Amino acid sequence: FVVAGGRLDVRALPAGCRTWTKILDKVIEKPTKDPDTFPQFQTLPAACPTQGIHFIREDFATTYGNWTGAKGAYASISGDALRVTNRQIMWQGPWLDYTVMQPGLCLLPDQDYLFSVRLKLDKADGSDHGTLTACANSTGPCPRLVSLIGHLPTSVRASHRELAKLDYRYAGNYGEYIDFTATIKFKESELTEHDNAYYILYLDNVDPGV
Repeated sequence: FVVAGGRLDVRALPAGCRTWTKILDKVIEKPTKDPDTFPQFQTLPAACPTQGIHFIREDFATTYGNWTGAKGAYASISGDALRVTNRQIMWQGPWLDYTVMQPGLCLLPDQDYLFSVRLKLDKADGSDHGTLTACANSTGPCPRLVSLIGHLPTSVRASHRELAKLDYRYAGNYGEYIDFTATIKFKESELTEHDNAYYILYLDNVDPGV
């Protein structure tokens, strides 16, 4: 039984009842952790032109490589960051064409890959600095990472698939950097189909004007 507040007269209990109970009687020695059992980053396959554990890594210190703003939006470097402006619709945002990196040789199907980016949502005029983003207050969309793969003939066939979506609890305020981190996977067909023509990753689903 539980007594919440008040007093309990243990002398009123039957003589056979103990007035105390041992809750835990076990000594746990300091556990020994084996680092070899921890999850490890895997190196890219030997056939991949990019070596090491990073397939895509950008610091935007001097250039933005194959990143663009997607069909009408503008991409530029600003303070060691890729800035995308002139967004008119939700699917415009940072686009990366990584076809030349040969993902079919570098990525493995159903393998966990870590995606991590520092992201800042900002109204063009800065009017909403310090206020909750539309994602954070559940009145608007939340940023997501999408895979776009074009298939031959490219004029009519392409597949889009959401790889990750930012949790609204971590969406933060306008004008402030937030962390968008997720574990993503690619399907075998996305990496091995002979008619795959181009590969794009992009961030979208942000309210227009941001």
